[in-house]
Amino acid sequence: MGNRRIVFGTVTLNPCIDKTVTVKEFTVSGLNRVISSFQQPAGKGINSSIAFNNLGGNTFCTGINYSLNKSVLEKFLDSKNIKYDFFTVPGELRTNLKIFDLQKNEVTEINERGHKVPDDFEDKFLSKIVELSDGFDVLLLAGSVPQGVNKDIYEKLINSVKKPGLKVILDADGEFFANGIKALPHIIKPNKYELELYIGETLGSDEEIARVSRREFIEKGIEIVCVSIGPEGAVIVDDNSAYRAEGIKVDVKGTVGAGDSMVAGIVYGIDRGYELDGLLRSAVASATASIVKEGTELCDLEGYNKFFPIVDIRPIKI
Repeated sequence: MGNRRIVFGTVTLNPCIDKTVTVKEFTVSGLNRVISSFQQPAGKGINSSIAFNNLGGNTFCTGINYSLNKSVLEKFLDSKNIKYDFFTVPGELRTNLKIFDLQKNEVTEINERGHKVPDDFEDKFLSKIVELSDGFDVLLLAGSVPQGVNKDIYEKLINSVKKPGLKVILDADGEFFANGIKALPHIIKPNKYELELYIGETLGSDEEIARVSRREFIEKGIEIVCVSIGPEGAVIVDDNSAYRAEGIKVDVKGTVGAGDSMVAGIVYGIDRGYELDGLLRSAVASATASIVKEGTELCDLEGYNKFFPIVDIRPIKI
């Protein structure tokens, strides 16, 4: 790719306002005193755009925004100097509450569903994304969807935007993931739990994860599968090789957005022309640079550069 900087487009269908509160030890059915709180607009695609922007990348946000408080998201992206063009529907941004237990390093999430989209939403939305995709080199489709959106929306989006020179990443779960992969995106990033749900069995070893990823996805036409394993690291697979990265032991301040930062790290690696092992190193470095940040803050270049050289990677034989 030389010195050309790629344009990373992200689609967020169900944006929100993320409010993260930190407590010393979360007590169910009891009083919890907040140590700190932090809130900002978010959504999986938006988070990945912010993380990529923090790393110095060129990104563009699209998806759904809501008419009643659309300026909240727009002003936030303006403050980050991130370009955007959303499809506006009636309603307002939902609020998601994240409760971070400092003692257990655990997050309890309470997510609102979001407003129902109009009945004539789909065709107009698909047309908008197809038009915008002409300006992207990599396009991420990520996250949950609001009420009224069909379960095959990601499959339709992938089939609609497919063109030479555009790589599509899918980061979704459940039926949206199962339908989306039918359209063969270039890259998918399930976590281990999501992968196990999809195949209906528990996975143990790295070799098992790699084998299943190749059998279920690579052999059917998906180019790269990156499976995140939380604090234990990640596995990445293509048709030629597979690698495991160990998680870096750090003082975890927050886990919200770690997976979204991992996606940004993959795209940053693509931007820099890395091979498969380099993409994994980049993914884990960016995810680690996020979890050392409090609340919903995401990775930055300083943290990325600190962790990138010390990611421990080994090949997996499958």
